[in-house]
Amino acid sequence: CQGNGAAPACWLIVCSVLMHCYRSRGFGSRIISPISGAVIDFLGEIYVDDTDLIITRPELTTAQETQEGRREAAWAWALGVNATGGAINPEKSRWIDAGYEWKDDGTWVYAKQPNLPMEIPLPDGSPATISQVEVSTAEKALGIWSTVDGNDSTHIAQNITGT
Repeated sequence: CQGNGAAPACWLIVCSVLMHCYRSRGFGSRIISPISGAVIDFLGEIYVDDTDLIITRPELTTAQETQEGRREAAWAWALGVNATGGAINPEKSRWIDAGYEWKDDGTWVYAKQPNLPMEIPLPDGSPATISQVEVSTAEKALGIWSTVDGNDSTHIAQNITGT
């Protein structure tokens, strides 16, 4: 995958294989439309060396099941990347638990983040800690600042108003 500017194309092929392996092991998201009943399977997003893995599974109903599913998915992805000769950079990696709490009036709010550790394996077999951030934490990717909770104030301040 080196030389002649072929690296991006080769990485796309490697990522496609990694995504296939990830999905074949049962990881990713399954969303069921409450109106049509349509099933949407979604793994995440990859652009060059940025990957967002999204885990939403109907069978993960407790915080403990969700944490175990998140850990298994992160390890599976990291081991796949390691097997290609690559490695995940723990210093540039984050995880977010976007849980919800329903209010008595029928509205919802984001739940308080659980204070749980998250580790991934490095190529040498040692574990590395992945930091946890809040749903309101702005991250920049492809020139756009975004948050899980949809607040665009950082992007507007950085890219539009310059404040």
